[in-house]
Amino acid sequence: MLRPRLAHALVVLLVAPAAALALEDPTKQGPLPGGSGPAPSPQPAPSGDPAPSDEGGGGSGRQAEVDTNVDVRGNSFEIKLVNNARIEGILPQGKRWERLDQFGEYEECEENDKGAGLRLHYVLGMEGETFIKRQDIDSIRDLGALTDEQKRSIRDQVIAQRKKLIEEREKALREELRRMAEEAREAEARAAEATGRKRAEERAATEAEIKKGEDLLKKFPPESWSEQRAKDILHREIVNGIFRNTEEREFIDNLPAWKSALERRKAAEAKEKGESEGGGGGETKKEEKK
Repeated sequence: MLRPRLAHALVVLLVAPAAALALEDPTKQGPLPGGSGPAPSPQPAPSGDPAPSDEGGGGSGRQAEVDTNVDVRGNSFEIKLVNNARIEGILPQGKRWERLDQFGEYEECEENDKGAGLRLHYVLGMEGETFIKRQDIDSIRDLGALTDEQKRSIRDQVIAQRKKLIEEREKALREELRRMAEEAREAEARAAEATGRKRAEERAATEAEIKKGEDLLKKFPPESWSEQRAKDILHREIVNGIFRNTEEREFIDNLPAWKSALERRKAAEAKEKGESEGGGGGETKKEEKK
């Protein structure tokens, strides 16, 4: 918790990018100015990291529960950097020097060890920690234990930050779900349009095939033209060397379509005949019953 006499000076001295980054995600603090720039140290998110309860983005509207467990303990310290900037925060275990090991975990070390530094918590009342290397520190001053009011103020700020983060996540999730639903609707519409277009093309192709077959049957009536006649023409060409004329060539080239049309005509005539005979037989049986 910042004391009133240092609040204005700290806001002026801390660089804007660090504060902006911290506001974006309360579980992290940005690097401090000066020297080589102390590396930021990620802090695990609040336990349970509540997820949005309304997956559909528009159901009950119930917000995820905010974790109100905030452990604020230790003395407040003021650290003056070699560039004359000053920063306040909490050292839960006092001046406990640490450094990152080969696995990226913090291990306790001596003040003069390479890479040694302090993890300062709740800078600007924000959740998370900032690792400050010893080489960037000019002096450290213990400001004493936090009062109940200061602890309560930090706790309220952290809970507010967690709530804001949850709201932002839920808002982003709702927007993502809305976008996905819109894309799904558009995909369905495109699929339906493509299916309709394909069916229309198939109907048009079928109608064109039927019309072509009917035209062929008119031009080459089954009474005069047949598959056997096509074979005879081909046999004549091979045996006698008498080649097909224009009309015969057209018939042979379109023989599959002509045969399909003839089969459709016969099937239609057989169906019509069957229906006619069935109807007539029914009348006859009815009269016999009478």
